Amino acid sequence: MSTVTLEEPPMEAPQRLATIKTDENSEVASKIMAQFHALPTPVEDNPLLKTPCKDALNGTTFLPPLVMDTPPESPVVCEKPQTVLSNLHDGPVSPEHKKMHPPSSGFLPLEPPSLTSLIQSMSDKDPYNTLDKALILDSAREIVRQLENPGERAMELLMSFSIVPILKIAVDMDIFQLLATHSELTASQIARFSGAEEEFVVRIMRVLASLHITTITSPRTYTHTPLSQTFTAPPLAAGISVVHEQAFRAASRLPEYIAAHGYHNPSNPRTGPYQFAFNTFDSWFEWLAIRPRAAANFNAFMTGYRAAKPAWAALFPVEDLLFQGLPDANHADVTVVDVGGGFGHDLHILAEHCARKPGRLICQDQASVVGSVPAALRDQAPRVEFMTHDFFTPQPIHGARAYVLKHICHDWPHEMAVQILRNIRGAMTPGYSKLFILDLVMPQGRVGLPAAGLDVVMMSGFAGTEREERLWRELVEEAGLRVAGVWVGEDGDGLLEVVFDGEMI
Repeated sequence: MSTVTLEEPPMEAPQRLATIKTDENSEVASKIMAQFHALPTPVEDNPLLKTPCKDALNGTTFLPPLVMDTPPESPVVCEKPQTVLSNLHDGPVSPEHKKMHPPSSGFLPLEPPSLTSLIQSMSDKDPYNTLDKALILDSAREIVRQLENPGERAMELLMSFSIVPILKIAVDMDIFQLLATHSELTASQIARFSGAEEEFVVRIMRVLASLHITTITSPRTYTHTPLSQTFTAPPLAAGISVVHEQAFRAASRLPEYIAAHGYHNPSNPRTGPYQFAFNTFDSWFEWLAIRPRAAANFNAFMTGYRAAKPAWAALFPVEDLLFQGLPDANHADVTVVDVGGGFGHDLHILAEHCARKPGRLICQDQASVVGSVPAALRDQAPRVEFMTHDFFTPQPIHGARAYVLKHICHDWPHEMAVQILRNIRGAMTPGYSKLFILDLVMPQGRVGLPAAGLDVVMMSGFAGTEREERLWRELVEEAGLRVAGVWVGEDGDGLLEVVFDGEMI
């Protein structure tokens, strides 16, 4: 779970190299421009590199950040976001690849199935069965794809830019809450409740109805739907603000940034698309830390999704992986170290699942997070110990049975993720310790938009990436470790069982 701890702005703000006054004699500007002119082709020929971008907010000039070959000296360590994913297909098969559900390959046949066969395929399915429901939805979507006009669909995709801003306006006007309370309202009533102009309300409701979020029952009269009621939940309402204020803004500048960097993946979390969009060298989490309202929305969003998602201890065969074939342990032994584990929610659940098993459970995170763990949460699971740790430094707990990285690696580019793994490897006991990496395992075939979109968030917001199994293996092997098994759940989240054979690199 991702939680942002608010910090007071520093008395003396650090120099913002990304905010450069237009004085060409500025020493800072000269150094930055020298770096840009030193870039190799084809990047140096891109006019974007030599055309400073005007920041509309403060009138200063911003040069697109560079892709640096070396990581920043002090990477920011924060709790990491966890997002509910659905409608994902399973990944590539390997000898150690364990499947938690019968998957679809994600590859479409050369000849798409006929409409008749698609309709017939749904008739013998049970809509209350999880797997059957997924197959019914896949068939229904394929029917729509075959029936829709490509030109109309293209225009629909182009107009989809309006969805997030309209959702934000609807939340700010309390439209979803009003409809949930009053069931049916006219545009005039919504305008009166919200203080808005009636004709403006009609235009907003037109978009919401086109998305089937609300229903038009008669001219200028609207009623709620299960979807609009879903948006009354505080975590989702907060999530709309997060997506609009951070993810949407960063992604909107992604084409310019990527073009200026020769269409290569971002490789530095200090000089990525997010920093370009926000005219800063602050990370996503640093940006939040001095903005209380935005941080509160982010925390609410992540906490809500956290509650809706099955814990890894319940989803995967963790108890067997931890204790099967394990010699008798005692209460002084460390069983699990959750690295970057936030408030320790997963360890609390693990403690319940393994209540009769001995051993210590340690949750590590940055000092600001550990210091913010509510007392009630600590009292709830006294077995969970909290420890301050930066996962870009060597792991201080040696010889634990298992180390856990949940939704950590996807926030970081390859080299920095390797560094995180190597720091843990140095504390592992060969043949005994394990590392559990819990993250999305991207298939090679088609995925749902939530998974593909999350990868764009990782790219534009963190210079990170969602990885296919092949990329996970390359990452693990470069860190001197070995993948012993891979499990993939229905939602695409995976567990990689990683071991250390004792061969140093």
